[in-house]
Formats: sequence, C-alpha cells, structure tokens
Amino acid sequence: MAVSRNPDEAPKADPAQDDEAFTVGIRRVQVICDTPDEEPDDPDSPPISFFGYTYFVPRRGELMILEDGKRVQVQEIYYKIGTVGKSNMKALIPTIYATLCRAGK
Repeated sequence: MAVSRNPDEAPKADPAQDDEAFTVGIRRVQVICDTPDEEPDDPDSPPISFFGYTYFVPRRGELMILEDGKRVQVQEIYYKIGTVGKSNMKALIPTIYATLCRAGK
C-alpha cells in the first residue's frame, strides 16, 4: 500500500493495484488521517495519507477503523483530477479527510 507520512503529499499510486481494483469494480480513494485542529499531533498517531480501494465513498461523519485499530471520523470529501490505468485516463479521485477519534469520544 502506498503511504505518505506527510498529509499534504499524495502517496504514489500502484498501477497494478489500480488494474486489479478495476477488474472487481472498486475504485481508488486517497485517505488523509490527521489530528483534530484543537489537539497537538500525537507521536504515536502521526498524520498519514494513503490510497485505499473501496466500492463506495464514505460520507461526512462516518467512522473508519484503520488497520492498527484506531478510529477516524470523516470530516470532508474532496475530489481531484488524476490519471489512472495504463492509458493514463483522467479520473475524478475522491480524497477523504478524516480526524483521529480519541478514547471516550
């Protein structure tokens, strides 16, 4: 999986994963997980950005559970134009901005 520890920088896409996703009808989305604005960054949960594949785009307010078990809540969904596939076709790629949920929240 393509991962970037800089949430302002998109990870590198893997064309083979894009091709495989296309064959099963799922699409690539970029997920940015950040610390809420009013909280300092936690060294154990630094901001992260990665590409994932999904059948649908989550909506604002929905919760996602990351591979390490941490929960994030979707705050915004942005769309950007990017290229996918061997032909470099232009596609509308969702970018999901989510913030870390602290225990008890």
